[in-house]
Amino acid sequence: MSAIAPRARDASIAIVLSLFALIVGVFYARTYERLNRPPEPWARELGAAVAFACGLGLADPGYDPSPEVAAFLDKKIDRLSCAALPAGVALRPANFTQRLYRHMTLAVGITWRLFGISWTALSVLLGVLYAGTAAALYGLFRLATTRAIAAIGTVIMTLSPLQLRYLPQLRDYAKAPFLLLLILILGLLVTRRVTTRRLLLLAAAYGVVLGIGFGFRNDLLIAMLPFVVTVFVFLPLPFREGVPQKLAAVAVCAAAFAIPAFPIITAYRSGSNSGHAALLGLMTYFDKPLGVNRSVYDWGEPYDDGYAIKVIGSYSERVEGRSVVPLSAEYDKAVFDYMLLVGRHWPADVLVRAYASVLRVLELPFQMRLYTAAVPPAIGDGAIARLYESWVGAWSRLSGIGTVAVLTAIAAAAAASLRVGIWLVLALLYFGGYPALQFDPRHFFFLEFVPWLALLSLAAFAVRLASSPSARADLAVRRAVVFAVALAVVAIGSLVVLRAYQQRHVRRLIEAYLETPTERLTLSAESSAKSRTLLRANEMRQSTEETVRAEYLVAEIAPGRCADAVVPLTVRYDTLPTYTDLSRQFDVPVPIAGAPFRLFFPVYYSSGGYFAGLELPDADRACVTDLRRVTNIDRTPILLTLTLPPDWREMKLYQTLGTRGVRFWSRG
Repeated sequence: MSAIAPRARDASIAIVLSLFALIVGVFYARTYERLNRPPEPWARELGAAVAFACGLGLADPGYDPSPEVAAFLDKKIDRLSCAALPAGVALRPANFTQRLYRHMTLAVGITWRLFGISWTALSVLLGVLYAGTAAALYGLFRLATTRAIAAIGTVIMTLSPLQLRYLPQLRDYAKAPFLLLLILILGLLVTRRVTTRRLLLLAAAYGVVLGIGFGFRNDLLIAMLPFVVTVFVFLPLPFREGVPQKLAAVAVCAAAFAIPAFPIITAYRSGSNSGHAALLGLMTYFDKPLGVNRSVYDWGEPYDDGYAIKVIGSYSERVEGRSVVPLSAEYDKAVFDYMLLVGRHWPADVLVRAYASVLRVLELPFQMRLYTAAVPPAIGDGAIARLYESWVGAWSRLSGIGTVAVLTAIAAAAAASLRVGIWLVLALLYFGGYPALQFDPRHFFFLEFVPWLALLSLAAFAVRLASSPSARADLAVRRAVVFAVALAVVAIGSLVVLRAYQQRHVRRLIEAYLETPTERLTLSAESSAKSRTLLRANEMRQSTEETVRAEYLVAEIAPGRCADAVVPLTVRYDTLPTYTDLSRQFDVPVPIAGAPFRLFFPVYYSSGGYFAGLELPDADRACVTDLRRVTNIDRTPILLTLTLPPDWREMKLYQTLGTRGVRFWSRG
């Protein structure tokens, strides 16, 4: 009975906090919906939810089976009647997107069947998800703090402007409660006493949560590896003991996952876009949000699906000798092979981007304005808005405290249990570094709990220490310091070793690019807009093409030929309407003397546009002394963009953390 009473108290508090989050979530989502914001692109895929709500099953009626349905899916009207679906409407099987997000679509359909087909009615579903997040957060905080402190942490997260910012975006928010519940189960496995029954129950719960959540967001698959590693390495029992129970736990988890996830798994047989999304995460578009400085190379600039398809399509044809279609198994394999090449050639960059992501995550509450306004969009003006401004402003002055708090909390945990400390480090690197694959706050907003958990656990530890000083405190401090030093040595040492490898390896790689056979192109100059000149290559076609074709070019900017020390040189495309313009400007520092500045860059021809030429100011038209084309790009798997000054060999050939990675004690 004594063991049950604490659990009952925790359950009661979790229920109260969940009800509070439910009310906040419903009220906020309903208020936000009345702002009539533009719909998310995925909203049109909820036609299948409309069909389900009207008793027609999970089927696709199309985007415009009637003017009323089309207006509803475009969010031009809030409410829809089933009578708006024409009698005998042609229903097709759910499309690829609807099958990938099957559980989310069904959840919307059930909500609309119960409360009417209305965008405002989705506030109920969002409120339920918010309540699930609150329950998971309370459990996570309780792993390291008292009930009162855990409740405070849960309320802080529930009212956080970052959490409210993403709550109305169903597809992006839906992963939060599932992933937090999964992390909670991992925490229970690591910190609580293990019995066979408890292990199997937690394994089954993990699989069910993962399987259901997988039908809301495919991101949740990242949680499978941590479960396997945690079960085999980090359970509180000797490594070699309980192997049959561990194998059984993994099997139970897999079975519990497969049952709810089976319909989604079958949809993936034709391919997915997971690797495609990771490739886009390498673009320079994400360098500034991550807080990293690039070197003389990059893999591309735009965050654009069409650009990634061109890169992979060209790579597959040139290197693997086959054409690939997006969202196919062959396309997925080509992306995987491409990403393996990136990891092999630039391992230090992969690690530094993961470190940068972790550092950003650790400062989420204290660098809030990097990701959202201090006042949540639906709050408006008034006293509550002023409270939010004051709250975010006060915490932003402590930028940097999150990193210190988390590392201190991990060291303190390691002093009590080395096993737990190592697990915390690996979990932080994994879940905190994963967003580097595509560093957008919609992929990591829910990790705001990490610095709050560290701060609150340190507060709870300080209270315990003050109330009952222990003779073991000095020993714990020494163990924590030793662990912190060892962690720093491993983290920094790994980066140093990888950078030493990459510096030598990339130097040889770039030298191979420079030795690649090329042919010289003749240039024709013509006037462009705003006193600029366009240099066209006479040997290159000026037309769109049905299939994607790539060329790899090298431009040389010689010293003494330019009017300014820095020349704005634009790789210009002629682009058809509705297609992304891939034009890109480079600010080229002109060499003072000696060898020229070399610019390697790929260009793509497709049905949407083509390379027009190099554009630069009229006064600098003589800067480009040579434009050459690589004659055999099949020997160049990755068409890097290279900006090579004469002294590039003496430069750092790896990415570095920028000064904005963590800003200590600033005004935010």
